[in-house]
Amino acid sequence: MARLEVNWRLKGETRMIQNDPVIKTGVSQKADPAEAVQELYEAIYQPDVTFAVFYCSPNYDIALLEKALAEKFVDIPLIGCTTAGEITPEGFLEGSITGVTIRSDKLKSKTALLPLDGLTGDQVRLAHKSLYEQMTGQGLCNTASPACNEGSCEGFNGFAFLLIDGLSNMEERVMGALSEVLSGLPLVGGSAADDGRFEKTYIYY
Repeated sequence: MARLEVNWRLKGETRMIQNDPVIKTGVSQKADPAEAVQELYEAIYQPDVTFAVFYCSPNYDIALLEKALAEKFVDIPLIGCTTAGEITPEGFLEGSITGVTIRSDKLKSKTALLPLDGLTGDQVRLAHKSLYEQMTGQGLCNTASPACNEGSCEGFNGFAFLLIDGLSNMEERVMGALSEVLSGLPLVGGSAADDGRFEKTYIYY
């Protein structure tokens, strides 16, 4: 029988069910960036994190928030973006930072950054090739599969996760290019926002 260990925080309470993967979620409504990151870190930190993502209000001082994140989440593969409201373990909030970490011996993750200025299909394909080579090097692809040997994602048991600038007007173009190279691999994610101001969004990588 599989064991499931899911940790989540609800109004200061931590509950645990044991298993693999280990998933921890948390949220902070503190206004000070350093204090907010500290509270989030205490809620979601775990050793040997495989994947971590956060969503934060654009009302934070982004430079200070970035500094605090870099100092606390050292050597943790963390990505994130600004929002127009945050869906958290405590429900829908505004002015908060929320996040999740996943630890599993059965899960590995790799990230790539695609600058949107002048983005071409060739650049998307090159990014995919780099990720593909990293993943096959870690044994994440069924190399016995002809599709995998041809550079297709059909040999992968996984998914792709995309965060993109919501003001770029390039979501459809990027997703169209990705769909060509992901070969049916499920793609999830969303667009970074700025509380409806439509001025500037931020993505953390």
